[in-house]
Amino acid sequence: MQEELNNTFASLYPSSELHNPSSSLYNDSSSQYEYTNLDFSSALPIQNAFYSPPKLSSFLTPSKDLYADRFIPVRNNQYSHHLGMHLYDETALQNPNTQNEKDLNSAKYQLLLRENFQKSSSSSFSRGCSEAHLTNPNGKPNQKSSTHKILKFQAPERKDSELDFSTLEHPFASFGKSSPVIFSSTNLPVIAEKPYKILDVPLLEDDFYVNPIDWSKSNLLAIALKSSIYLWSGDDGTVKGLNKLATEGDTYTSVNWSQKAENLAAGASNGKVEVWDVITKKLLREDLESHAGRVSCLSWLNPNIFASGSKDTNIFIRDLRIFEKKGTVQKLKGHKQEICSLKWSPNNPQLASGANDGKIFIWNMKRSKPETRINAHTAAVKALTWSPNQTGIFLSGGGNNDKTIKLWNTLTARNIASLEVESQVCNLAFSASGNEFVSTHGFPNNEVIVWKFPDLTKIKTLEGHKNRVLFLANAPDGKKIVTGAGPTDGSLRFWEVFQPPQVTKSLTTTQLDPLLAFR
Repeated sequence: MQEELNNTFASLYPSSELHNPSSSLYNDSSSQYEYTNLDFSSALPIQNAFYSPPKLSSFLTPSKDLYADRFIPVRNNQYSHHLGMHLYDETALQNPNTQNEKDLNSAKYQLLLRENFQKSSSSSFSRGCSEAHLTNPNGKPNQKSSTHKILKFQAPERKDSELDFSTLEHPFASFGKSSPVIFSSTNLPVIAEKPYKILDVPLLEDDFYVNPIDWSKSNLLAIALKSSIYLWSGDDGTVKGLNKLATEGDTYTSVNWSQKAENLAAGASNGKVEVWDVITKKLLREDLESHAGRVSCLSWLNPNIFASGSKDTNIFIRDLRIFEKKGTVQKLKGHKQEICSLKWSPNNPQLASGANDGKIFIWNMKRSKPETRINAHTAAVKALTWSPNQTGIFLSGGGNNDKTIKLWNTLTARNIASLEVESQVCNLAFSASGNEFVSTHGFPNNEVIVWKFPDLTKIKTLEGHKNRVLFLANAPDGKKIVTGAGPTDGSLRFWEVFQPPQVTKSLTTTQLDPLLAFR
């Protein structure tokens, strides 16, 4: 047994190699290694680069596996880590051609991976797996060497196009819950340039201040046309009438669905507000306190409480459960001109109001005066939208003399960013995920723009309307929107612009009942 082991060792390590310091076993000064065949003897310089040859005594153990006891890495830029880290098993020693084929197949597989899954990346990984780590069909390593170290004290600088936004913390994470998904530059939604449906509605008003459309969670689109309200079904495309005002000359000027998706609030030009049960077509409340001017906007806080804004500059907070004082539980005064936008925050009971005086007020139900006053726009503010997952974050847009979109933080009462859009801003709406928002515009471009958030960069510009895009509503599926313009355009156009929310996580926020604040 001892004699067989000695003969094996002698055949693998000739004495001339073991005792000659100038032999290839000890000579590691060459920067390139030439191999005619990938056999054990040609791999000796690679083995020597990592560890010393085992001593004769190591062969006297009964173990069948022959491995050295030390691993000494060599960080030579021109050294092939792919070949050097290879472990030669007994099968590879007996049939070197088989191992050569394995390396070649592995190299081809890695190349296919990089070509198909890493096209957009020129990062350190691609450079680290350069051609110097691959073998050619002759079994020789490529002559081109890699100059990239696997371990460095300072990571290489990455370009903006290489950043994966899905791994970054949301820039506004300190304001509330972070957004579930952030789009990277290679994961932008694909948006069709044309609407998937167009409805001809010639009776749409060309009035910047009114809000005649809204889309419910039950997929019903409410449309106020002159003195009538119609309901269009997104499921089957049918249209049904809900009501028509009896008094000649009176028109509906605003509609808004409650969270229950079965109650619809409607405001009229005579200052009256109605609440309908659309399932039974029953008028739930017609005794609510009237405004002194037309009701331009409505917004529900919860299934029982909603706000109405009017040309009389007042905001009424109404509760369907209260019959005293005609359901009005609070009156908010502060604007000097017609109120054309009301939006409740989804994360707390803050109400944002925009008016023709160019001011934005943030109201807290504990007080009858605004807690925040914003006087940054130089035209009417109809476009308002709150972030669905960032507490205190909202967007506002100014009219024809302003032409800007501004990003605000109500928690710090400061303007975060401002965009010049070169056209009147008529509407703003966030996607359900909060990763995008859409804006509609009037003079001079009459366009619809989809934006990336929080980057505030354009994703897509949609054209087709021939007049100011005055009206906007989000579909309940989180993907579609409807835009309206009239009367020279006279159409409602349906677009699929948003990615559906990939994380459906309910907000664990508490809606403070405003009635408690009145005590």
